[in-house]
Amino acid sequence: MHSGAGDQYVTFYVQSIGDGTRRRDRRAVAEDQLQWLRRRFVHPMGFARARQLLAAHNTVLLTGSVGSGRTSAGRMLLHELPRDAGTVHDLLVDDRQGHSRLDPEQVGTGDRLLLDVSKLGDPLWTEVHDELPGLRKTVQDRHAHLVVVLPQVGLRGLGQDLGAYRAEIGDPDRMRVLQRCLRLAGLHPSETLEPSSDLIGFLDHRPPMGEVARLADLMARARDRGNGAFAQWAKEALNALRDRSSDVTKLVASLRESPQRALLITVAMLHEARSDAMYEAGRDLLRTVGYRESDRPLLERADLAERYEQIKAGADSLGRVTFEELGYDEAVRSHFWRYAPDLRDRLSTWVGSTVALDKLSDDDRQRLVARFAEQRLSGDSAEGLIRAAVRWTESPQHRSRSAAAVQAFGVALDDDRHGAEVRYRLRQMAAENALTDGLVPVLVTVCENLLAVRHPDQAMVRLHHLARRERDGTLAHDALLRLVRDDPRLLRRLLNRLARVFGSGPRPADFAVFLALAEPGLLTASGAGGWPLLAEAGARRDLVTGWNAVLGSRPRETWRGLAHRWFDATRTQSELADAFLDVLVAAGQGSGLLLGRLYVTVGEWAAQRRDEQSPAAPVVADHLYSKINEAQGIRGE
Repeated sequence: MHSGAGDQYVTFYVQSIGDGTRRRDRRAVAEDQLQWLRRRFVHPMGFARARQLLAAHNTVLLTGSVGSGRTSAGRMLLHELPRDAGTVHDLLVDDRQGHSRLDPEQVGTGDRLLLDVSKLGDPLWTEVHDELPGLRKTVQDRHAHLVVVLPQVGLRGLGQDLGAYRAEIGDPDRMRVLQRCLRLAGLHPSETLEPSSDLIGFLDHRPPMGEVARLADLMARARDRGNGAFAQWAKEALNALRDRSSDVTKLVASLRESPQRALLITVAMLHEARSDAMYEAGRDLLRTVGYRESDRPLLERADLAERYEQIKAGADSLGRVTFEELGYDEAVRSHFWRYAPDLRDRLSTWVGSTVALDKLSDDDRQRLVARFAEQRLSGDSAEGLIRAAVRWTESPQHRSRSAAAVQAFGVALDDDRHGAEVRYRLRQMAAENALTDGLVPVLVTVCENLLAVRHPDQAMVRLHHLARRERDGTLAHDALLRLVRDDPRLLRRLLNRLARVFGSGPRPADFAVFLALAEPGLLTASGAGGWPLLAEAGARRDLVTGWNAVLGSRPRETWRGLAHRWFDATRTQSELADAFLDVLVAAGQGSGLLLGRLYVTVGEWAAQRRDEQSPAAPVVADHLYSKINEAQGIRGE
């Protein structure tokens, strides 16, 4: 997306930890994200041809210069398509040795898919390239649409069979992008029609789209500070974009006392928060770093106004504290993160305690976490941010700390450099057997509300791991069911996953998930291709495996109700009546004990239905008896 660094952030999830907030469907969240992008998107050169290729061939391969917004263009191409069926999500490349790089089972009927391989290098790109024709055929067969964002090496390495689907995306008009962003920030068009020479010069150097969006954000902030008109806002914003490191270094060197530096850091991290919250958070930072408060009399100490002046900050009429110069807060944060590495873990602890301050607003908390996450992700790994988020979930538990942990994971998942690492670590944590009570709901929320938006398959796997290890409650179990119940492709994949688990050591939760997924209504509902799941041979095989495990190892009271509903379904689903009974009989095939359990259960069901004056019940029972006899080699006269 056209988003830059600094304070520009967008949160699309609904927090659901401990506050009873209604969860939003992942498809609605994905559409909201695309709508947010659409309002800021300017069609670049080549977009029309890309649209034509996608419509004609269900596939388009995008090339273009780095920073031109190719990925944003790809998402907009998918957003324009009809949304009659399927979902919009990203495809992932499997980087494990000995595995196929592109899993065709990620493609559902009618799906709108983005495969971003722009950062792949050789030899992985070569392997992905060789599998693209097969993936494209699957996309066509399933009436889906695929946009591939190619790497730079792809310009010289695209095979002849794929070259016909290539479209080059040019750079969009940067002035138009800037003006679009400014309009959305509330600036009237008449205010932006006379750009300065400095602004034109900046845009003529073709900065990446993220820098243009960041400039628009800074200009809007300059406007909010009430200084001058458009030309002045542009001047302040351009000044904020320059390297401020030497200015900050001189200021820090002049501040020799811990309280001064603590306040400088606090204002940078909580920029625009109210002064009383700033004061309390600054005192907490001093305690966190082990500073012993001075015994100097209170009336002899500098007041806040004097202390703010020392760090080139001040409070406005509403008590909100900001630096005098636009963008200075980001420069201060970067300075301490770069040049005071011993502070990093202490700042992690401080952020975890600060988000729980009552004097902070929800916006203050979100800005604090976003700024901290930005610094943590500026290195080569996301591990530091992950460790911090995990610590925030430890006792004493607090809703704001849990929400901060969710947000930190979300920022990390959206990071281009570290997203894959974070998804891997989520899987590792989900598969652990000793997760803390505070961490489990955070991981469930992250997987269901954030990861599932673009990577639903991975969210499903991680929620399944969590559900298998739940000690108390059914939080992960319920989230897993919500994720797959409305998506036939995911439901199919989870049934297959359960079938494989039943053959290698199932846990009690696996049986509970299977029994929840095997409801007749889910199996007979029309999928994206118009076919119910029960009509698919592969799905029936997995149901047979699941029922065999359930019949053989679970008490009858756990599955008797579902079996009764299957028998009921044979009376209302005439075209699938035999399929229901065939699956059950196949599940008991070769075992007189299992078939006997079915025999007793259907007899019990028929007796209940006779009491309800249901004439079809004996017919269903006799039909199942006949199939059981046939399975045992007993032929009727």
